Amino acid sequence: IAKEEIKIMMEVLDKNKYMPDYTYPLIDSYSFNTELSHLLFETESIYKKYT
Repeated sequence: IAKEEIKIMMEVLDKNKYMPDYTYPLIDSYSFNTELSHLLFETESIYKKYT
């Protein structure tokens, strides 16, 4: 289950990665970066827990 979740998260991250930066206003990209680091932290926790 965890591996599937991580796979889905990575797919979401990839989609976001290929969106042009200029589509985000500054404030949005700031909150996006915060969410992203939180997401990466959670992914890491899940990964450590199940490996």
